[in-house]
Amino acid sequence: MRTLTVPSRSLPAGLIAVATDHRLARQVRLASQSWTLRVLALTLVSAALRLYRLPDKSIWYDEAFSISLGQLPMLDLLQAVIRLDPHPPLYYALLHFWLRIGSDPFVVRLPSALLGALTIPLLYATGVRLVSRPAAFLAAALLTVAPFHVYWDQQARMYALLGFLCLGSTFFLVRALQDHRPIDGVAHAICAVAALYVQTGALFYLTAQAAATGMLLWRSVPARAAARLWIASQVAVVLLFVPWLPAMAYQSAIYGDPGYARTSLAALEGLVRDLVFAWVPFWRLPPTLAGPLVALLVIGVLAISARGLWAVRHGSGRLLGVLAVGPFGLLALVCCWQGILLPKSLLPATLPLYLLLSLGLLAVRRVWFVAGLLALVGLSLVGVARLYSLGPEEDWRGAVAYLAEASQPGDLILVDTSAGLMPLNYYLEREGLPRAVHGVPFRFWSARPPSLTEEDYEQAEDLIRARSDFWLLVFRVGFDADGQMLPYLRAHYTLAESHALTKIRLFHFVEPSTK
Repeated sequence: MRTLTVPSRSLPAGLIAVATDHRLARQVRLASQSWTLRVLALTLVSAALRLYRLPDKSIWYDEAFSISLGQLPMLDLLQAVIRLDPHPPLYYALLHFWLRIGSDPFVVRLPSALLGALTIPLLYATGVRLVSRPAAFLAAALLTVAPFHVYWDQQARMYALLGFLCLGSTFFLVRALQDHRPIDGVAHAICAVAALYVQTGALFYLTAQAAATGMLLWRSVPARAAARLWIASQVAVVLLFVPWLPAMAYQSAIYGDPGYARTSLAALEGLVRDLVFAWVPFWRLPPTLAGPLVALLVIGVLAISARGLWAVRHGSGRLLGVLAVGPFGLLALVCCWQGILLPKSLLPATLPLYLLLSLGLLAVRRVWFVAGLLALVGLSLVGVARLYSLGPEEDWRGAVAYLAEASQPGDLILVDTSAGLMPLNYYLEREGLPRAVHGVPFRFWSARPPSLTEEDYEQAEDLIRARSDFWLLVFRVGFDADGQMLPYLRAHYTLAESHALTKIRLFHFVEPSTK
């Protein structure tokens, strides 16, 4: 007996009961094939949107960090992750093997794009189990054109894999609760553990999922078999993740800025907006329209999703509601003492939200259904189009192109913050230019780079000595308006030229006697 009070198919139970009628059985089979073809079409569209212009934008720091770690030997990779990154190592370990194919932008971003496309049929399959085929298909369609997902699916980062694994854990969990098959419990545990080893943000989703499942099983009388299976899978998840807890504790101690470790009302409002407004967060609006339109969309999406939750007040509805809202609340609580209010950590929570939103759309009158669907899809497509037109996060490719023309072979290139070495050297090596050197040791920092010491300035002087000119690259102006090395060099050398790009500034210095 199933513990979730939803059918395993979107067809009426009576229709399944008389499936011995060969003609009716054929109609059921054809209907299922029709839905499969539609989902396949959505998957192809999703892949096209995520592969379109995939290598066009410059590799930026976060992606270069992934590549640099992935290129390390496996033991060094593990040590570097613990020392330099707040995330677990699984994504970097997988990328380590993938980089054997190549390290150009298209290759390193391809796994995320493919996983993003594969999330479409997985969301549909999960929705069919929980709600209905029409709602599952509609949610998959909304996910296909959601700019929030298109953006992260075009990044050489772990967030596409995180969403796929968290959704996979839900899919196999629902199958285990409905069919009581141990293999589904094993698959659920594997997906959950893998998600935890990919990104710590999985904790918010999986904790909410466990809480919702516990409540469902507590209230269900014939749930003993499902409860035993679920408890066994949760024990397996905990035991498999325990080895990483010491490293996670060390990372937590050095990650986050105490100045941001408060959950302010403004931060919560921004988090709600990003969670609900995940359709179009990367398109630009005039300031006079942005606030009212965003507020209207947030209220509308919340209202429709609430209508969807009301439409399925049984077990699956409660599960979807907790999965959509629970991660937000847990993240807000954690941020009371740890400054990690990052919308991308909530990416898995948008997937059950799409199912609730689809249920809400299907529950209203046809005219409102059409209007709401056109508005969401239309705005999402506008967001995707604007996403393609946006410039790079950081224009390292442009910086190296400028250096290739303006510098001389063997010129010294200093970098104000050593975090910039990874993307800069990535493109220097691709251009066949010498690697750059840094003026700041690579120590972990979240909000501001560590302060330079006298030893750092002495190291820079040793590098500059006996040179008539050299270059300084200042990375991410927002962290420190004038950098740290820049004022020092301006006081001792003559600035010959400067060049500004997206989040990068280049300065060419010469000795005073050569100006």
